Amino acid sequence: MQSYLVTGAETFLAERACQRIVREARAAEAGTERYDIVASTDGAASELLQACGPTLFGDGAVVLLDGIEDAGEDVQRVVLQVLAEDPDQVTLVLVHGGGVKARGFVDKCRKAVGTVVAVERPKGRAVDDFIAGEFAMHRRKATSAAMTALRSAIGDDARALAAAVSQLASDVDADPIDAADVAQYHEGVAGASAWTISDAVWEGRAVPALIALRWALDADPGFGPAVVASAAGALRSLVRLAGAPPGMADADLAREIGAQPWKIRTLRDQLRRWKPAALADAAVLLAALDAQMKGGDGVGLDPVQKQVVLETTLLRIARSR
Repeated sequence: MQSYLVTGAETFLAERACQRIVREARAAEAGTERYDIVASTDGAASELLQACGPTLFGDGAVVLLDGIEDAGEDVQRVVLQVLAEDPDQVTLVLVHGGGVKARGFVDKCRKAVGTVVAVERPKGRAVDDFIAGEFAMHRRKATSAAMTALRSAIGDDARALAAAVSQLASDVDADPIDAADVAQYHEGVAGASAWTISDAVWEGRAVPALIALRWALDADPGFGPAVVASAAGALRSLVRLAGAPPGMADADLAREIGAQPWKIRTLRDQLRRWKPAALADAAVLLAALDAQMKGGDGVGLDPVQKQVVLETTLLRIARSR
């Protein structure tokens, strides 16, 4: 029996790892069946026993047990039993969401399985490596400036970045893909990230911010609170940057203000257009806007009214100095 522990908080990479294991099993034996079991559900223990048992025609099986950190004692017992019995024609994949919950059981699984696959969320330079790997998977290349622009537009979410790279690789002919291609592709398109809109606001680009916001709200009418949260997070970073000691290196500044090192240049460029009093006024406006989006002072506002308040407030901030 082949056995795996896929462990870590990045669900997108966990899904990819599971898909790869299934593909490899089916490449070795075309008739391999896939069984998906959630460890916390009623009947998971009996489902697991049945899926790992012998089949009438001896076909292989890939059994994916998701969320083992939430497994009850009966499921834990069956997992350890299956690992000890090592049944033929079965590939057992244990998916663990990370953290310390059920640590004792997870440690036993870690020692008993054949392969441990770590799927932690990429951070810092690892995000650039991830993006480069995504382009390579599509047999495309991108400049470092393009990858920085992509992170600025999308953020560091692995699933969103992978989707964006796939779209760029499919739709953009230039090779390598550069920052201008990324900017053109993500300027005002549906699905624009909250960070894209936030950056446009703090850079004073009122019209692009409004266009991107309307596209995003058209795709998801409940997108407003995410935009406000992103704008507020950027404001906190700008305030911390303004109060940081002069002469600090970008890496030290990033640690000081709690931002990614690649974001420091963007924040510096944004901060140059803002006076302290204007930042204070923006903070007041965002606090009121946040209450209106979530309820609070805005209780009784219908969705159209909330969109009007959101648009007018963000435009007011983008046009102030």
